[in-house]
Amino acid sequence: MKITQIMLARGFGGAERLFVDMCLSFAEAGQQVQAICQTDSKSAALLSKHPEVKLQTISVLGAWDPFAKRTIRRLLEQHGSQIVQAHLARGAFLAGQACKKAGLPLVVTTHNYIDIKYYKYVTVLVPPTRDQYTYYLGKGIEAERMKIINHFSPIDPLEKTVNSNPTTLHIVTLGRLVRKKGYHVLLEAFARLGALVDRKCVLHIGGTGPEQQSLRAQINALGLEDKVNMVGWVDDVAGFLQKGDLFVIPSLDEPFGIVVLEAMAIGLPIVSSDCQGPREILDEDIAWLSKKGDADSLAMALHKACADHKERVRKSENARQRFKQMYSKQAVIPEFIALFDSLSATGTKPFPR
Repeated sequence: MKITQIMLARGFGGAERLFVDMCLSFAEAGQQVQAICQTDSKSAALLSKHPEVKLQTISVLGAWDPFAKRTIRRLLEQHGSQIVQAHLARGAFLAGQACKKAGLPLVVTTHNYIDIKYYKYVTVLVPPTRDQYTYYLGKGIEAERMKIINHFSPIDPLEKTVNSNPTTLHIVTLGRLVRKKGYHVLLEAFARLGALVDRKCVLHIGGTGPEQQSLRAQINALGLEDKVNMVGWVDDVAGFLQKGDLFVIPSLDEPFGIVVLEAMAIGLPIVSSDCQGPREILDEDIAWLSKKGDADSLAMALHKACADHKERVRKSENARQRFKQMYSKQAVIPEFIALFDSLSATGTKPFPR
């Protein structure tokens, strides 16, 4: 099948990472994949290294850009696209207009909670969580126009959980350094952890963003310079996570959390805040959960994880098994292909009819 994937963001976070992974995974599954990206984007740079994906780059000024929708339609026709999948608001809106003109079905994977005006011409909306499904249902998207399909990670899960109990525990976290990710709460919790555990703990924070300088100042103010390592941008996510003994996601707002899946695949024990996305992926059988935004609660969850080696092994093994069953590419990509096949077979066009 000839599939077009569209992502028109310049930055690079979880949504963009999923887009790149989808392009490569569909190509690996034998589909003919065209990727339409914003010029000079990180997504385009990554996909340019993979000749099995037909990369097309365009410059988009905004969701209102009339030239962009015409360019997208032309590229769809050149590829002979049978199905189009778009990501994020700008991509969904411009792809919707292009697909309406071209008479092609449009699937949009949601990554957040946004105004449904961007989904006017979407054939099927694919939220990854029940929470997002309920949100869009409440906003007026009909149930028959939605299908829940999990996000995934292409990381191959380890064959077995690493059973280590080192004298120094390395705690890792990864994401954009923005306020909603809760790293300021994590630093407060980590500062309190020292008085609770009987071994040395080191925190490694991967990622870049506007909060970087503020976090460095907080590290200095808390006297954590020798216990917290800000490593900057991480290209090799799996390699970074494999250096850790425990993974933590302290987000205040997290619609899904791709990095949670990556930690599950690696077999890392997980401590997480109980915000929207993680609480649908995780439960007390596979992770330690804390109240979002509460440094004391997060410190106690970290303490419990650090203090109980057997429980770390048990929960991480349960998480690894759940990843294989529900969040691996082997589990998720066939669901998308089945959806694409059904839309292509029925000739379902974009909405509104």
